[in-house]
Amino acid sequence: MLNIITSFYIPRNDLARENELKKTLNNNLLNSIVKKIHLFLDKQEDEDYIKSLPQEKQEKIKIIEIGKQPLYSDLFNYANTLLNEICMISNGDIWIQNTQIPFFFSLLNKNFIFALTRHEMDGSSPAIDMFKGSHDVFIFKSQLNPFLNKMVVHKQNIWGSENRVIDALIDLKYNVINPCLQFKIIHEHDMKRQNRIENNRERLSHKKNRIGVTTILIKNNRIYFEKCVPKRFRLNQILKPN
Repeated sequence: MLNIITSFYIPRNDLARENELKKTLNNNLLNSIVKKIHLFLDKQEDEDYIKSLPQEKQEKIKIIEIGKQPLYSDLFNYANTLLNEICMISNGDIWIQNTQIPFFFSLLNKNFIFALTRHEMDGSSPAIDMFKGSHDVFIFKSQLNPFLNKMVVHKQNIWGSENRVIDALIDLKYNVINPCLQFKIIHEHDMKRQNRIENNRERLSHKKNRIGVTTILIKNNRIYFEKCVPKRFRLNQILKPN
């Protein structure tokens, strides 16, 4: 069972975005593999919305703090209070498509962390096909090395922010893999509107660590990792003249 640690807010004067964020929260609340959703809220209006939900949904939500946009350090620090729990730190517009925990979650007992690349709400997956190092979700078993909190003192939704987290995890000797084809996360954000916003996003410098897509297999009672070649490289190989 998963504990999702994320943020939630109701944007002002943007009904389309408001509906996307509410849909994300609702889909995760309805998913049977989600044990609890732990939320940082932006403002009092957001808490009022949570309190307007049916009681059975409210019982699945824990409000961490109101009036704060969390840094990655806040998210990982909170996760470390959930001892021996499987935690998922995610962006606020990501929901889980799977309705069963994959077999390979047992790896989370062995120093593995999943940094997942997203699928889009329209069924496409450009971040996977044209792999550019996008990782909207980190899944792990708590507790992690507390020194991590000092290495990720930055916000989500900044270019390079997820890569900076991956750099820190690798420096701390965690095995970071990306089984995003087997555990699917959906990005609930209209791509046309998003592209207009992303042109003006802040950027963070980071190392060149790349966590490519991995498929996890079991053969003869042993676990194997199979690297997947992004579609853009497969196409280049096909189109390359002899």
